[in-house]
Amino acid sequence: MSVLLCDFGRGDDPPGIGRRDSQGVRDLTKDTDRAMILSMPQPDEETIGQRLRRVRRERGLSQAELSGDGVSTSYVSYLERDRRGASHKALRVLGNKLGVSAEYLETGETTSGRDTSLLDAELELRLGSVEAAVPRFEEALEHARALGDTQTATRAVSGLILSAAALGDHAGAVERFERAPAASRPGVAIRPALYATVARSLAALGRTTEAISLLQASLEEITASDIVDDALYVRFAVDLSYAHSDCGNLSAAHQILADAIQRADGLSDPYSRIRLYWSLGRLSDIDGSPDVAAAYFKRAITLLEGTEDHFYLASAHEALACALLDQSDPDAALQHLDAAEELYRRSGAPAHITSLTVERARHAVDLGELERAKTLALGALDELDAGAVDPDDAGTCWRTLARVYAELGETDLADHCFTRSIESLEVSAPVKYLADTLHAYAEFLNTQGKHAEAYETLKRANGLTRGQSGERSAAPAPQND
Repeated sequence: MSVLLCDFGRGDDPPGIGRRDSQGVRDLTKDTDRAMILSMPQPDEETIGQRLRRVRRERGLSQAELSGDGVSTSYVSYLERDRRGASHKALRVLGNKLGVSAEYLETGETTSGRDTSLLDAELELRLGSVEAAVPRFEEALEHARALGDTQTATRAVSGLILSAAALGDHAGAVERFERAPAASRPGVAIRPALYATVARSLAALGRTTEAISLLQASLEEITASDIVDDALYVRFAVDLSYAHSDCGNLSAAHQILADAIQRADGLSDPYSRIRLYWSLGRLSDIDGSPDVAAAYFKRAITLLEGTEDHFYLASAHEALACALLDQSDPDAALQHLDAAEELYRRSGAPAHITSLTVERARHAVDLGELERAKTLALGALDELDAGAVDPDDAGTCWRTLARVYAELGETDLADHCFTRSIESLEVSAPVKYLADTLHAYAEFLNTQGKHAEAYETLKRANGLTRGQSGERSAAPAPQND
């Protein structure tokens, strides 16, 4: 199941990967089409402050959300009331967040046609037309470099990196990011999706240590600001906790989330709390506490029901269904699988129904409906083979088939399916899921009298989980807010 929630919304970020994840990699900031800002009729003799306030409201941002990187909330307030003069640096920072140039904020005029080309590219990317966005970004980059416009060039390069990751070209995304001089990269507060996406691409390439380093450096940059954006801190803390938990370092993941919870206490933004509930649920599931995981996913669902985001509400129902299946509660799980399917269809994301089919196969096995489970799992594998395969979904599907064939006494097929499951999970799945499958395979081998192979498989599984032990506290059960 591919439900990654680190970055909500349908923003700059490409879809993520990971069973029981929500990093589906989009940003729950409130966005309008950036091109509309420049196409709407402008008031006569608009001051800088009036223009800044109008564009901010058109973007659906609060003064606090617009602040950052040396521009405080109070400074934004003074600017909008024309009580302070605006430096070009401040206008550049604000313009980057609003998707307009500093010159536009200062004068109300666009600098050239290249702004429109870049805005069109960013809009195409946001709408999911990634292949259409790439040539527009390349055109904007070529024009910007010819004119020495470093700001537009930086945004175009960022767009090309995000596009490459969205198309599954993680090596290309990382290579372009690393090729850009560090001094020319936008700050984390200005382009958070860039850093979150590159970290995920690094992880997808197996460069987990570098992904963790990039996320840690991003957090340090955020906390070094004069006024710390706590919502942004929570976003990157969640990403970093995912990276640590995926490689088995649960102690670090717990500590990071504990720090994030403290920073989230004063936030009114519901999405920060959703991210934390989701990540705590995911960590609890990896930690072997599906009951606690279910409680956190229920909290996330309650908050998401107050939004219009059907896609992530569907993802939350799917995550909760998985936790309930892990608790051996198939009846309750089925209700949430049905809710997730309806919401996925309503949000125009039918491709995600394949991951639900994988979980429905698990559900059928739990009910003893082996032939139905086999049909569902084989159908899901056909769908996964036809598109971008999530190693978590594929691994879970193969393991479900292994359970079916083992129950049916078809041991050779069961052995084959266990092997395929392990191969899939080795790609990039969290250590816990791979270790669980190895444990199940070791039990199967023992029943077949293959005790030496079972011992070696069990030893490997224990070696993977050893890094998860140590002095740490488990994720606490959710308390009333």
